[in-house]
Amino acid sequence: MLETPSITYTYFAAAWFFLLAASIASYFFYRWKVGICLLAVIIALPLMYIGVKPITIVGSAGFTMVDAPFDEKILYSWEDVEKVFLITNDETKKDSLEFHYKDNQTIIIDNHEEVQQLRSILLELKDTYGFTFTTKE
Repeated sequence: MLETPSITYTYFAAAWFFLLAASIASYFFYRWKVGICLLAVIIALPLMYIGVKPITIVGSAGFTMVDAPFDEKILYSWEDVEKVFLITNDETKKDSLEFHYKDNQTIIIDNHEEVQQLRSILLELKDTYGFTFTTKE
């Protein structure tokens, strides 16, 4: 599961807009089509690189943080989890997960779809790694 900042989508949308505009413009300006496309690529690639913000990946290794396209580090493994709370908001009826680690750090996942997927996975992982998984009032 991925948790991506929304600004990432904005940068990638701007980059794809430049690429799309260049492909349309190259049709109408046939003589300059190579230059137009190269200019669009030169603009789009830095936008995409800037758009790659820290992304959190929840997987079999635990929580992994990706800072740059080729730089990833494991923040916490499942062995570092002390307890996990399932929190249900009474007003919106949406769930969130609150992960507490042995070094007193906390990570909260609010995305409803991710919470639903993680609930079933956490039921298996809690027995394997020995952390508690309960509801929080």
